[in-house]
Order: sequence, then C-alpha cells, then structure tokens
Amino acid sequence: EFTVEDVEQPIQDIRPDVAWVDENRPGDLIAELSVLGDGSSENFLFTVDDDRFRITFRDLRLKPGIALDYETEPTVTVNITATNATGYSKTEPLVISVRDIPE
Repeated sequence: EFTVEDVEQPIQDIRPDVAWVDENRPGDLIAELSVLGDGSSENFLFTVDDDRFRITFRDLRLKPGIALDYETEPTVTVNITATNATGYSKTEPLVISVRDIPE
C-alpha cells in the first residue's frame, strides 16, 4: 500500500526576464509578471528591491512621479521575488531597457 501526496513544486522561473519603458513617463507600466512552475496557477506575492518601482497584483510599474531617463540610466536591473502561500520564494533579475525618446 502507498499514499500519493500532492507535493508543491518550486517556482521554476519569474517572467519576463527583460522589459522596456519609455523615458520620462512617470508611473508607467513596465511588465506583467508571471511565474513558471507546476504551481503557476496559484496566487503569488511579488516584491521588487528598488523603491522607484511598485507591484500591483502582477503589474510592475514605476511609482507615481518617478520616471527613468535614458541619458542617465539606459538600463536598470531590479530583483523580483515571487512568494507562494506556503512561504516558498524565488528571486530573479529583470533587466529594464529605457527607450530614448526625442525631446
């Protein structure tokens, strides 16, 4: 006799790995985040390590009043952490390219 248990699968990856944002667009949407793995249909808490950004549900955005400038910082790398209901988490980098807009 044996018992089959539902074993929670770890988070395999956080997507996207790269994203783009136009410069000088405060509060702009950068990416919709998702998780790859067997538990990818469950809800995850996403956090970001750079206080210029916020995550609402699955949307990574610049905070209101915050914009990026291509001439100062053409790329930004942030770390995104996804945590599931049991506390398992994984952190992955996200490279954000800032698009130069003619001024």
